[in-house]
Amino acid sequence: MNRRDFMTVDELAEYLKVNKSWIYDRTYQNTIPCYRVGKLLRFDNSEIEHWLRGKRNVSDIKIDNLKVLDKAEVKYDE
Repeated sequence: MNRRDFMTVDELAEYLKVNKSWIYDRTYQNTIPCYRVGKLLRFDNSEIEHWLRGKRNVSDIKIDNLKVLDKAEVKYDE
């Protein structure tokens, strides 16, 4: 049998750099792949990686939308 690696809600939130409430919202909406083990949620690492690749350039994942500004690009109001 093939062993699969799973993450908890805490581990996934840390990995994605989001709040746990964001993870819970996505599981409630069935928009993130997860497994329910009794009352516990588990996330298959490979399924999360696949899901993330499909989310590239989608505004729901705000991390991809960040842009580092050069000091010359920043305009200050006087």
